[in-house]
Amino acid sequence: MSDDAMIPLLTEIRDLLRQQLELTQQTVGHQQQSMINQTQALANQQAATERAVKSQERWAEISEQLRRQESRPPALIRCAHAALSAL
Repeated sequence: MSDDAMIPLLTEIRDLLRQQLELTQQTVGHQQQSMINQTQALANQQAATERAVKSQERWAEISEQLRRQESRPPALIRCAHAALSAL
């Protein structure tokens, strides 16, 4: 093959290699952004889980307080009992 015939082929190969490089760089950029997004999603999920745990702990505390209050006589009965005891 003559040099004149090789020049267009070599030029096309060069252009195709440049396109391949650009597409590879785009792919790497997309993969990096995807990893950033996944990291953020995991951080958001962890924060949501921590909030849910804190919420459950708070509900458990409230439930325990209510249970304790139910085991004590109401304030009116305590006052009446104190008044009767004073007689």
